[in-house]
This record gives sequence, structure tokens and C-alpha cells, in this order.
Amino acid sequence: MWKLGPLRISIPSVAVLDEIRSLTKVVLIHSLNSTTIDFNNYRHSEKYESFHFFVKSVKSIPSPFIFEKVPFSHPLFVMFSSGTTGTPKAIVHTAGGTLLKHVEEHLIQANSQSSDRILFYTTCGWMMWNWVMSFFFCVGSVVLYDESPLEPDPHIILKVASVSKATIIGMGAKMYDEYAKMNVDFKSLYDLRRVRLVYSTGSPLKSTTFDFINRNIAPEAIIGSISGGTDIIGCFMGCSLSLPVYAGECQCLYLGMNVKTFDHNGQAVEDQQGELVCLTPFPSMPSHFLGDIDHIRYKKAYFERFKGVWAHGDFCLINSSTGGVIMLGRSDATLNRGGVRIGTAEIYAIVETFVEISDSIAAGRFVYGHIG
Repeated sequence: MWKLGPLRISIPSVAVLDEIRSLTKVVLIHSLNSTTIDFNNYRHSEKYESFHFFVKSVKSIPSPFIFEKVPFSHPLFVMFSSGTTGTPKAIVHTAGGTLLKHVEEHLIQANSQSSDRILFYTTCGWMMWNWVMSFFFCVGSVVLYDESPLEPDPHIILKVASVSKATIIGMGAKMYDEYAKMNVDFKSLYDLRRVRLVYSTGSPLKSTTFDFINRNIAPEAIIGSISGGTDIIGCFMGCSLSLPVYAGECQCLYLGMNVKTFDHNGQAVEDQQGELVCLTPFPSMPSHFLGDIDHIRYKKAYFERFKGVWAHGDFCLINSSTGGVIMLGRSDATLNRGGVRIGTAEIYAIVETFVEISDSIAAGRFVYGHIG
């Protein structure tokens, strides 16, 4: 387990750091409000070094080291889609768009503070890794855990959350489903009183799992079911600290995301299942795909279904009475039975209530020319 985060150096802090023998180097960085660092407090140890001298000591970094100023749309990184519906897309995200989107989500939607610590279980290949790193750069500290979340200790993530005093925890919805199957009162085993926000993503979070989290993990926390994806390196919808939580729903649409649901004719609908679309541009739209001459694949991926409208490929329902969104799965995973589309999440929600069924998959089957 590692905890990453900025540390304001003071005399007591120095005393503590001196006692940590495994800590070999402390790099001192100027804050925005200071121009110099007084090394008199640190000359007794080679453990402390200014950022300027630290950079000079790294041979692979060219000298002089310069923080380049780049345009808003300058490429930040390339993300790869899963490839479940075709050849993986090499999605180029911009520095300004990504930063602006993540600042909005972490600082405004979640009201994160410098005192917050986030533990979000994610692999480095999932977009949530980039999202979590932005939390570190924007505001607070990050707790990292680099082992299996279930084997050999199925409680390990919540144990780490307790020990690290995490205030925000997050993981894929299926992880919470696994906890629910254990039927353990985690809050009585581990000190999770500091947890104020519980994130879930990756797939729809079932209503029964909402109830389990509220009852057995963090009764006082906001349950933030968030949804977006690699394509936008962020969320279309998610949590709000000023709105009630309804089991089975993402609380609200995020700021700047002009999201609607379209029927198959391209008409906006409410309180009906439909395609998740975004009607206007937003900061974290990809700039392009690598190797995509004339943006042909880009346009096909997002704008072919409905002209001039971003079609994300998710199936959902916007609840007009609550303002929340019920996620129903991927559009390409919906079943069409006699012209009626059924989200596979609806089927899984029923099947997974049977403890006798360890795993399942919903798929359409053609019987005499019809899907049955």
C-alpha cells in the first residue's frame, strides 16, 4: 500500500520524516506562495533535496529542465478502447480538456478538499487510473493498493480504507456485488466512519447493492454511481452532495453535459429507455484517433448513429421526477425481442438474486428467424 499526496513541510513534519528509515528521498517543491525554500532546517540530512537539484541529478532529463507551455488542445495521453465491439480505438485526449473535466468532477461535483484521501481500486489500464491521478494533482491524497482485491483476503480493500483513513472509496460495481454476497457487516469490523463518498462505476449498480452499501459499509456516505467512459475520460453523470440518493440511479447529469435519451428515430424521450446522447460539445471530447485520416473512424464511432449528435453507446433511462439516470448497459448489449429493446442489466438484476447461480450471461438466440 502506498499513500501519495503533497505534504506541507514543518518542523514537526521533518522530525517524523527523519524517523522513517525506508524513506530515502524527500523532494521539496516551492508552493505558489513562496519563491525560496530555507534549507537550514534540512542540511543535517541528505534525504532532503530541492526539486531543482533533483531534476538536475536525473541523467535522462535534458538540461535545462523547462516546464513547457502548451495549447489547451495539446495531446495529453492516448487511451485505448476495450475492443469488444471491434478493433480498439487509440483515443487521443487533450491536456486542457482532461484537466477541466476532472477539476469539475473532483472539486465541484464531489467537493473534494485537501484533507480528502481517495482509495479507488483500479488497474493502470482503466481510465479510472488517470481519473484518480487527477485527484492527486488537483486536490488531495491518493491511497494505492497493488494486489488482488479478493484473493487471498476478500476484505482487503475495506481494511486498507480503514487503516489509511480514506474519506472516499471506489471500485467497480461488481466488487460491491461480491461484498453483498458475503453478507458481512463491514462497518462493524472496520473503522469506515470517515468515508463520506462511495464511488461505483464500470457497470450499473443494482438497487439491492445500493441498499447493502448504505446498510453494511458506509451509512452516512453519499453513494455516487458514476458513468462515462474511456472515450470522454470522465463522466456524463454521477454524484452530487446536495441531492438525495435514489437506489439504482446516478444522482444527476454532470455540469456541461447536455445529455438526453433518444429513441430509435432520434427523438428525445424521458422516462423511457433509450440511447444516451450528448447534444452539444464538451471539454473532454477526444481530439482524434491515432492513424485516423480525415477523422473517418472518429465520426463513425460517435456521430454516425444520429447526425451531429454524440451517441455514446449506452442504454439508459432519465427519470424526470428525480433528475437521476438509470443505466441499463451498453447499447450493443441490449436484446431486441419483437421490436422491444431490453437492457441486459434488467435480466442480470433478476438472475443474480438466485444464490444457486454463480455466473450468467444474457445473449439473444435466433429461433426460427426470431430472437427468443
